Amino acid sequence: MSNTLITTLIQIQKTSDLKPWTEQQWIDYLALTTTKLYLDNQDDPHAYLIVQEILPEIEIIELVVDTTFQQKGIGFDLLHKLFEHAQKNKIHSIFLEVSTHNQKAINLYKKSNFVQINTRPNYYLEKSGIKADAYVLVWYNKNLDKSAQN
Repeated sequence: MSNTLITTLIQIQKTSDLKPWTEQQWIDYLALTTTKLYLDNQDDPHAYLIVQEILPEIEIIELVVDTTFQQKGIGFDLLHKLFEHAQKNKIHSIFLEVSTHNQKAINLYKKSNFVQINTRPNYYLEKSGIKADAYVLVWYNKNLDKSAQN
């Protein structure tokens, strides 16, 4: 993983409400064999999706689209790359947490067939210092035989 890419990921992350990771945190996280990184554009990324894949499930760690590139379908496209991977590799489900204050993300996930299964009180500490609840959402791979999901 190049330092240039990590610098770009940090810059994208800074446009979100998330506390940016340090360069070392990125290096350590990306070194894990269970980590997968999806970019909207390999040469000049404006969005990323980082996940942990522990079969037969995936957890979305972050989906961040630079604010100047939001509402252009980039997040939706990254999710669909992940869904294609899930279909191909018989992943049963994809989980994530999203701040109850992040309506754009909630709308994207619901449009992408995620369903709410729980709420985690005071899960996020936002940049503003406000604590926010998180919805726990899941996407189920409906193309798998029901018996294979048990």
